[in-house]
Amino acid sequence: MFDKNHTTRSSSPLAWTSVLLILSLTVYAGCNSNDSNSSDSQAASSGTDSGTHSQRGTQSEQNDEATSSAPPVTPVVNIPTLDITFDDIKFPHKADEPYDSALLTKKVLSLVGRHVRIRGYILPTFQGEGLTHFVLVRDDQECCFGPGAALFDCIRIVMDEGKTASFTPGPVAVEGRFDIEEMRDYEDVTRAVFKMNGKEVK
Repeated sequence: MFDKNHTTRSSSPLAWTSVLLILSLTVYAGCNSNDSNSSDSQAASSGTDSGTHSQRGTQSEQNDEATSSAPPVTPVVNIPTLDITFDDIKFPHKADEPYDSALLTKKVLSLVGRHVRIRGYILPTFQGEGLTHFVLVRDDQECCFGPGAALFDCIRIVMDEGKTASFTPGPVAVEGRFDIEEMRDYEDVTRAVFKMNGKEVK
């Protein structure tokens, strides 16, 4: 016959020992699993942070490269106005001779595009006020423009937009950009060579 009480008493210590051993192994395995998962999570987080920092670093380097490749800003320089006279724009030419641009001297050509100031007289016309363009001549005689006049004794003045001048019998100083531009009459004869974009007339 099977003795129930004897079986329980004899097997109880061994059973409890086995149970405790199993529980210990289970807890240990669980702890290792948690530590492993935690390490994996930290590694993944570290990898993500590293990738983020790497991307930020790359973007920063790209921005630095873009900044360094930008062209330098050219500072605005105020070019002084050059005072000249009609003697400065002379070239080998006689009155009523055909005009040839090859006659222009290096000194004259060096003035092209320069901001200059020159004194002369406004050639009289029928208009006295609100002049948007006029001819500036060397002196107040009738020998400085038209037939019989030397081409270097006159400058055609075209006032800047919104600017005008008024006729006066006395000398004036015209300030503006000097240029070379032929003006021909109805017979296709060159009557003026020089032009200025007038900024101010005093």
